[in-house]
Amino acid sequence: MMKKFIAPKTITINGRPSPCDCDDTITCAYCVQANLMLMEKKFAEGDGIAKTTIKIIRKNGIRKSARQIGEHEKTIRRWIQTGNIPQSAVKKMAGLRT
Repeated sequence: MMKKFIAPKTITINGRPSPCDCDDTITCAYCVQANLMLMEKKFAEGDGIAKTTIKIIRKNGIRKSARQIGEHEKTIRRWIQTGNIPQSAVKKMAGLRT
């Protein structure tokens, strides 16, 4: 869901906070753009976490990592090929590192 009244907090236009024309039912174009920028930033952070987890898996070995987190080796290989690693696996790998 799009957040309303967020544009002045996140976007600046010529050094000034952006205007906001939101009302109770409609989200203004500035706030839609601000929400899209925040979502893009969030996805980029997630990509970095996935890449780091893939590096850890490759360093430890795919079979060993699969045994440690309780997944099948083919599942781990599929995750690496697609670049999509579930958050549960990321948490398990983080727990193993410490």
